[in-house]
Parts: sequence; structure tokens; C-alpha cells
Amino acid sequence: MVKFYKNGNEFFLDNQKAILAEEFKNQLLYKTAIKTADLDLSNDNYNLRITKDDKILLVSNVINRPMVIVGDVELVKKLVEIIKKHKLNYQGISANYEIIAEFKKHSEDLLVFHSSLGLMLYYEKPNYQDPNIKEITKDKDQLIPLLRSFFLELNDDIRNKDFEELAETKTSYGYYIDKEIVSFITIGNVYHSYAEIGYAYTKPECRNMGYMQKLLSHVITILQKQGKDVVLLVDNDN
Repeated sequence: MVKFYKNGNEFFLDNQKAILAEEFKNQLLYKTAIKTADLDLSNDNYNLRITKDDKILLVSNVINRPMVIVGDVELVKKLVEIIKKHKLNYQGISANYEIIAEFKKHSEDLLVFHSSLGLMLYYEKPNYQDPNIKEITKDKDQLIPLLRSFFLELNDDIRNKDFEELAETKTSYGYYIDKEIVSFITIGNVYHSYAEIGYAYTKPECRNMGYMQKLLSHVITILQKQGKDVVLLVDNDN
């Protein structure tokens, strides 16, 4: 049985016990449901529940966030069928590894896998380039303040951080608007078969405009042309 909800409030009230129960204790599910509390159901913002016998799968999605999936892995195949049937949009998944692995068995459409442990693995090759994106490693006058803002937003102690060294030792790419960097990504460790993307930041006044997605696609294209898989190190609150 599949049930769609009109908004996040209805979803939370109807599934409150399940969401708060030990087996469904998932902070991201609660946060996403709250974000959809006053949003009407659409292909971008939706909440649904799938049940079969005593099994249950809860799903919440809000635009520009990973789709959160919590519950019984045996119902994931049904979820993929529902997504295709109703043409539901999503840009990633936040779930445990069992759910992600099951999702991959039944769908090849994923761009991003996002685990509850804070790792995201890009699966699709975007082949994307943007003339507004440039390597900014040498543009320290702009990069260093952005690095400071990134760590401050994480409530990280910056007193002992050498931002000059961070700027010099990591390769960074930025999105320029009229010679101003509005968003940046830093490539972390690079290994034989994969590379990590760690620091990623967009100025608050420039968020929700798609700059970070363009940066990700651009940098991933560069790394994948070098034969690297790409792993993103992501804080669970992000």
C-alpha cells in the first residue's frame, strides 16, 4: 500500500510513532519532513509511506536536498517503481548502505548516493563544463576569506588553522560572477582510483541558485576524465 501526503505536517502526524521509534530514529527524516511542513505536494516536494504486511518504508523529499529513505529494505524496489511512475524528482539519497545498495539494483538514474555516515559517491558521469568556473588556488585574496567563512559556519575553531597553507596545498575551483567568487569547492586527497571533495561553500546571499551543483558537475567531469571516482565528505547536518 502506498500513501502520498499533502504536506509534511500530515506526514509527520500520521507517522509520528514510527519516525520517533528506535528503528526509525533518523534526524534527517525529521528535518526534511519539517521543511515540507507547509509545502504542497509536487514532483519536487513530497512525502510518502509504503507498507506491506508489517513492513514500512518512509520517504521524504524537498527540493535541493537529498531524498531521505528510512525503513524496510524489502520495499525499496517498490519505491523505485513509484518514482518512475509518478516522475518524482530527487537529486540524491540519504539512507543506510543497505537501502542505497538495493536502490542501485533497480535504478541507474542516481547522480548522488548519500549515506547516513556522511559519504556521497557520484555514480553518473556528468560531462559538464562551465566558462564561469575556474581554478582559484592562486586567487588567495578571495579564497582565504571564503575558507574562513566555511569553517566558521561549521562552528569550527579557526584559531589554529593556517588558511594560507590550506589555500596553497589544496586545489580549489570557484564560480565567478562579475569577477567575484560566489561559490567554491576544494579537492581533498587524491588516490589511485578515486578523489575526495571536502570543502564546499556558497556565500549565503547566493545560495539556492544552482552554483554549487554546477561546480560539482564541472569538477567531477575533470576528475572522472582522469579516471577517478569521486567521493564527497559531507556533514550529516548539511
